[in-house]
Amino acid sequence: FPPWSETFGRKNMYIVSSGLSAICCMIIGLVRSMPVIIIMRITAGLLSAIPYTIIGGSIEDMFNSHARIWAMYYWTIASNIGLILGPIMSSYIIAGLGWYVALNLGLYKFLTPTQAMEFYIFAIIVAAITGGLFFIRESRPSLLLAYEVKRVTDMTTVQYIPPPLNHDHTPDLNTFLKEALFRPAQLFFQEPIIFVIAVMISVAMSLIYIF
Repeated sequence: FPPWSETFGRKNMYIVSSGLSAICCMIIGLVRSMPVIIIMRITAGLLSAIPYTIIGGSIEDMFNSHARIWAMYYWTIASNIGLILGPIMSSYIIAGLGWYVALNLGLYKFLTPTQAMEFYIFAIIVAAITGGLFFIRESRPSLLLAYEVKRVTDMTTVQYIPPPLNHDHTPDLNTFLKEALFRPAQLFFQEPIIFVIAVMISVAMSLIYIF
């Protein structure tokens, strides 16, 4: 998804991934079917990972090389603090709401009442964040330049202005898929250092989110 956001913009990626993640969490709390819960949980996890992977590009768009180091530093600290606080907050939700509140609200479906409440609260928080994301501005420079060219074209009698030089531009969908999907897969399987680091990070993140 980072190559996709670099070509087609980052704002829409944030909104779509966060909004769909909130919907998946709401479904998890509502349904009675374990297969549906498993599918929605995996989908919600994948959707939640999208902003985490493209935030580096947004920081690169907004900060110069010197300030970018500190922006990434603070972002890394904040994201890791979030991972630490997550289980603690869940414990307080369970202790504070308890079984009786959830039962009185009719939340018991397939998950335990407190588990369902956690997913409802998460869905509400992510939905609120999604609403706020509508007010952010697109940060990808090449896309902003394309918007500006279109605006000038609409304001003048000039029917056509040559598109600006855009190193992110791809001539067709096949080329984009080749560069954004198959090339990373090729590097993953052919470059040992990339393979090892990717596996290490995936195992570490999996353990964190399991707990």
